[in-house]
Amino acid sequence: MIDGLPDRHLFFDSVGSLITKTSKNNGKLRVFGEMVALLWAEGNQEGAIQLEELWNELQKSYTFSLFCAYPMYRFNDKSHAISFKKIEQTHSHVIPSESYS
Repeated sequence: MIDGLPDRHLFFDSVGSLITKTSKNNGKLRVFGEMVALLWAEGNQEGAIQLEELWNELQKSYTFSLFCAYPMYRFNDKSHAISFKKIEQTHSHVIPSESYS
């Protein structure tokens, strides 16, 4: 992170190299992107959205399945609608929890 936002170069260096090492030992790699939910919980919605976009960009160079999860209570206000839509657009699938109404 630089100035509260994820840095592309640092992300690709650290996470990309970890994925390379892990992929050599495992045919199917699954990644859980907890960092995005932690940024969101800290109130850093822009950082979370940028990190989601970096994960998507990383998937163009590496083969892995990415799973992210956000607690639904973090989107409990109408003011979260625009940010939620941005988050939703960074994913190929969105599955709300069964308690979501």
